[in-house]
Amino acid sequence: MTALALDSHQLCYRDARHYSLTFDGKGGEKQDMKYENGRGIFTLNSANEIMWQDETGHAGDNAVFITAR
Repeated sequence: MTALALDSHQLCYRDARHYSLTFDGKGGEKQDMKYENGRGIFTLNSANEIMWQDETGHAGDNAVFITAR
């Protein structure tokens, strides 16, 4: 995906691809496309955490990424 700044606290993407790769153990692979042109927004909140709103697959709805120590 490619993200573009909406403002100083948000990144927006509109071209995400979601797919699974399965490897057969012999050097081959199979790609299972879930969707293309996925959309969403990453927002930096006041606690310096990144929040993800996944507008297409909804896997990231209300997800928060925090610093692990």
